[in-house]
Amino acid sequence: MTLGEKIKYLRKKRGMTQSDLAGEFMTRNMLSQIERGAALPSMQTIEHMASVLKVDPSVFFDCGSSVKELEGKELVDEIKGYYADKKYGMCIRLASSVSDLPKNDEIALILYDCFYREGVLRFENSDLRGALDYLNIAEEYAQQMVFPAFYEGRICFMKELIKAYTSKSHIVPISLLTAVSYEPDNFYEYVLYVLLKTLIENNQIDRAVAIYDIVRFKNEGYRIHLNARLAATRFNYERAKELLLSVVDRENEFTAPFLFEVYEDLERYSKALEDYETAYRCAIIKENYRFGSR
Repeated sequence: MTLGEKIKYLRKKRGMTQSDLAGEFMTRNMLSQIERGAALPSMQTIEHMASVLKVDPSVFFDCGSSVKELEGKELVDEIKGYYADKKYGMCIRLASSVSDLPKNDEIALILYDCFYREGVLRFENSDLRGALDYLNIAEEYAQQMVFPAFYEGRICFMKELIKAYTSKSHIVPISLLTAVSYEPDNFYEYVLYVLLKTLIENNQIDRAVAIYDIVRFKNEGYRIHLNARLAATRFNYERAKELLLSVVDRENEFTAPFLFEVYEDLERYSKALEDYETAYRCAIIKENYRFGSR
């Protein structure tokens, strides 16, 4: 594929005319000559076209690459862009649109992370079948990497967690408790926190208590919030409110999504106590912490 063919291909793929690409930088006739191979562009012209076409200038210099290779590189760049913007679903849709996506550690890591995050999201929304489907695909990408053990370990943990969630037994798999004790970034602790909240919300109090009695949460916010929810299940709204107010007093120590849930619960418990003034105040404040509000 010649330089001119590559420029023409990229221009047409973006639905641009020669005048669109030439702009005021050069004449349309000059661009036509470059695309036909009758003229060679200067470095400044290359940089101009790269900027308009939104590609790295280096894409023009490997003129031996085929259309298929160029499409693959473009797709990889697009996936990287969506990943940087945290649009994980878009990354997955793009990757699923081709059968022969270039294979390398960077792409495998990106797609592993996208499928993994989508799996965790579905777990949080109680879609356990969907969570397993995404985790299985994430595992396939993890196996493509040079050092897959860490990534496969996280997936294994999530699968064990789903088993614990669906099991009728109150016995907690030892792998979960070991992970909570040794995971430095508290990821597993967060996932167990999500599990316990979900169990409480679904009125599976005995199972939630069985797990909570074994796990020793290092995160004080998680601990207080779970204690408040357990108190509320016993209709002890005064205690639940008291616990959550202790979090509110130190709200600068906690994250926005966590505080949204705290204020939402505090609003609910205040209503149960007919403290409508506090309930109204919490309803207003919680919107500051709603996902996407900042």
